[in-house]
Amino acid sequence: MQPVDEVLAAFDPAQLHLTSRQAQVWALRALGVSQSRIAERWGTSRANVCMLERTAREHVARARETIAFDEWLRAPLRLCARPGELLLDVAPRALRHAEQQGLHVHEDASQIAQRILGQVPECVRDNRLVRPILLLVTSQGELWVRALRQESPSS
Repeated sequence: MQPVDEVLAAFDPAQLHLTSRQAQVWALRALGVSQSRIAERWGTSRANVCMLERTAREHVARARETIAFDEWLRAPLRLCARPGELLLDVAPRALRHAEQQGLHVHEDASQIAQRILGQVPECVRDNRLVRPILLLVTSQGELWVRALRQESPSS
C-alpha cells in the first residue's frame, strides 16, 4: 500500500469536507509530490491539479476556522484586551484571570506578550494595542490569541 493510500484509508471520505480527488491531491502534495507528477499519473493537466489543490486548501482553512470557533465557544476563559492597553499589562492580566478560574497557563507573561506580537502584530504599535484582541485559555491551559475584526457592542 502506498503512503497516500494508508493515510486515506484511515479516514472516512464521507466525513471529510473534501472530494475524493481533493483529498488525494492534498495527501500527495503533503507527501511532496509535485502537481506536474500528479497530473502525469492521472492523465490530466497541471492546471486541473492546481485547481483541486486550491479548493482543498480553501476547504481545509474553513474547517480549521470552524474548529477554532468551536474551541472558542467551549473555552472556560475569554478575555478581551482593548486599544490603548499596554502589551505588558495584557499578559499578566490574562494570567491573573486564568489563575482565578483555576487554569494553569503553560506560558509566562513575557511568552504571552511575544505570542501576541507574533500572532497579531497588526494589533500592536509601540507596545500598545491599537486594535482589540481576544485571548482564550482552554481547559488544558493553552492560550490562543485572535484579533477582533471590529469591536462588537456586546464586548
